[in-house]
Amino acid sequence: PYNRSGAMPLSPFLLRRNLRWGLLVLAASTVCPGLRSLFAVVEKTEKRRQRDDLYGDSWDVGPDGHWKPPPVSEGGPTARLAEVPRSYEAFYETADDAMRAQDELDGLTLRGVSVRVTWPKEKFARKEPGMVNVQGVIGGVPDEEVKEFLTQAGKVRSLRRYKDIRFGEVLFKNEDDAWNAKVELEGTTLLGKILRLELDCSTNKLDKVLVHGLSFCTTWQDLKDHFLPMGDISFCTIHGASRTARLSFPDAKSAASAVKELSRSSIEGFSNEIKVTYPYHRAQTEVRVSCLDKEVTEDQLRMHFEKAGPVDVVEFIAEELPPEFKERRIQS
Repeated sequence: PYNRSGAMPLSPFLLRRNLRWGLLVLAASTVCPGLRSLFAVVEKTEKRRQRDDLYGDSWDVGPDGHWKPPPVSEGGPTARLAEVPRSYEAFYETADDAMRAQDELDGLTLRGVSVRVTWPKEKFARKEPGMVNVQGVIGGVPDEEVKEFLTQAGKVRSLRRYKDIRFGEVLFKNEDDAWNAKVELEGTTLLGKILRLELDCSTNKLDKVLVHGLSFCTTWQDLKDHFLPMGDISFCTIHGASRTARLSFPDAKSAASAVKELSRSSIEGFSNEIKVTYPYHRAQTEVRVSCLDKEVTEDQLRMHFEKAGPVDVVEFIAEELPPEFKERRIQS
């Protein structure tokens, strides 16, 4: 029930109640000066709580009370957290070796950390019969050491390392279903990869589950189908495309119009249907645009999205993982 600052989100009712108590304490302090020092201690404690103890970064609140990470230039979470988790695709000579790797190596430790090795059962989820997914290798481990670890199950023909930047968000209609999904589906497998789940605590509504560990072939429909047994879902999407644009509008109405009217549209001169969503932390005046052609420019994007309203900022970004899924840097 806590946000990333460690502070409990307050409802409007609690805010009004706290304001009344504050006024009573302030009035009493004029009669009893000793209360002033107590009030100062409480105020100082509250300010200290507005620090992110885990990451050492100050925090801020964006539109409608949604948590907003400090920018990297100001030492925000992305500047101090460890690297994005690494995952691997390993290719064995045969499918038998790949299945043996899952049976014998999954859960074993590499440098003291448990490693997950999974063989996708679905044919479309693997590029070759002998492919396995490898997750949980800590930063700083050379690829040669990972390959040597995997050769315990058979000859590894090739190994491909990539940054595991894809993540999903699943918004439920009530908090209980979101909590049950977190408990029941944590560590389950979706299209050959192990899922890691976190409740999104950036607001006082704990009705959204953030999902990490998505394979490249996983679509939003696959994600929704996986979570649907847990309850009614209001919204589901996947973030972390290799080429993403951030667009900022002067007002929430223009951003909402962009999401509603321009998703699945095509930019003039290009064939791809673009995907337009809010960022996962739900800044109401920003959108994220993915499924872009490589040749699309910022000017072309601006012109296309001015159909929804005036555009303040257009920039291509490497979409960041939520801080919950980042890994600590290994101290040298």
